[in-house]
Amino acid sequence: MRQVHKQFVVAEIFLILNFLNILRAYLRIGARLNRGNFLRLVLLEAPVARLPLAVLFIDVLHNGAVAFHVHGTAGRLLANIFIWIILLFGGLVVVWFRDWVFGLALAYHTLSLAIEQLEIKVIALQWIFGTAFCFKLLIIAFVISGVIALLSLLVMLPQTSAVVDSVTAESQERVDSGADETSRLLGNPS
Repeated sequence: MRQVHKQFVVAEIFLILNFLNILRAYLRIGARLNRGNFLRLVLLEAPVARLPLAVLFIDVLHNGAVAFHVHGTAGRLLANIFIWIILLFGGLVVVWFRDWVFGLALAYHTLSLAIEQLEIKVIALQWIFGTAFCFKLLIIAFVISGVIALLSLLVMLPQTSAVVDSVTAESQERVDSGADETSRLLGNPS
C-alpha cells in the first residue's frame, strides 16, 4: 500500500510540472479569446492549451487527494477548501480572460468528479452512517459546476453574437457591392 502512494506522489509532481508547462503555453498563445478567429480557436488554442489546462487543474487536485490519502478530518477540511478553489480559479479565468472554452471544460470535469463521488457514496452505505459532510461536498461540487457553466455561457453569448454580426455585416457589404456593380454594368442608374 505504501508503494502505491509513492507512485501517486511521483505522478503528482509530474502533473504539477505538466500543468505549469500548459499554463505557460496558455499564456503564450494568448489567454484572451480572439473574437474573429474561430478556426484558430478550434484547431489550435482549444486542443493545445485551453482544454488540457482545465483537465490538468482537476487532475492535480484529484491526484493530490489520492496521493496524500486525505480521508481524516484534515483531509475533509482540505477538500472543503480546494472545492472552493475550483470555483475561484475557474471563475477568475472565465471572467478575467473571457475564456468560455476553459470554463465549460472545467465545469464538465467538475461535474464528472461530482458524479464519480456520488456514485461512490450512493453505492457504499457509509454516507448514511455519519459522513453527511461528504454529501455536502457533493452538492457543492454540483453547484460549482453549474456556476462555472453559467458564467461561461454568459461570456460566450456576447462573443459569439459579435462574430455572427461581423460575418453578417461583411456578407451584406459584399452583396451590396455586387448589386452596385451589376446595376452599373447593366446601365441602370440607381
